[in-house]
Amino acid sequence: MDVQRAITGLNQCLAIEYATMIQYLQNSFLIQGLEREYLAGLFRDRAKGEMGHAERLGDKIVALGGIPTIEPALIAQSLEVAEMLGQGLAAEREALKALTTLLSEVGDDVPLRVFVEQLCLDTQEHIESFEKLLAQKRLIIATKEVRLKQVA
Repeated sequence: MDVQRAITGLNQCLAIEYATMIQYLQNSFLIQGLEREYLAGLFRDRAKGEMGHAERLGDKIVALGGIPTIEPALIAQSLEVAEMLGQGLAAEREALKALTTLLSEVGDDVPLRVFVEQLCLDTQEHIESFEKLLAQKRLIIATKEVRLKQVA
C-alpha cells in the first residue's frame, strides 16, 4: 500500500464528511412544516454521525503520518424537504464512491481495509434510509390480509 495515496484518499473522504455534516446541520435549521420535528432531528442525528466519521478519518490520517484537511467538499443547500433529502442521498452516494475508490487502493493492509469497510457499511445504511424516505424502492404486498397461525 502506498501510504501517501491512502492519506490522500482518506482526506478526500474527510472533506466529504465535513461537507455532509454542515449540509445536514443547515437542513436541520432550515426545515419547515409539519415534518419539522422529525426531520430536524433526523438531520441533526445524521450530522453527528458524519462528525463521528470525520473524527475517525482525521485520527487515521494522523496515525498514517498525514495532516487532516480542513476544507470541506461542496455543500448543497435547499429550502425544499424533498430536495434536502435528495441532496442527502447524493452526498451519501458521493461518500460511498470515495470510500470504494479508497478501498481498492488499500491493498493487503487489513486494518485499514476493515476501517474503510466499516465506513462503507455506515454510509450504505444512510443511502438505504434516504431511499426509503424518498420512496425510491416501491414495495409490493402480495396480500392485503395476513392470518397468523394459532400457537398451541
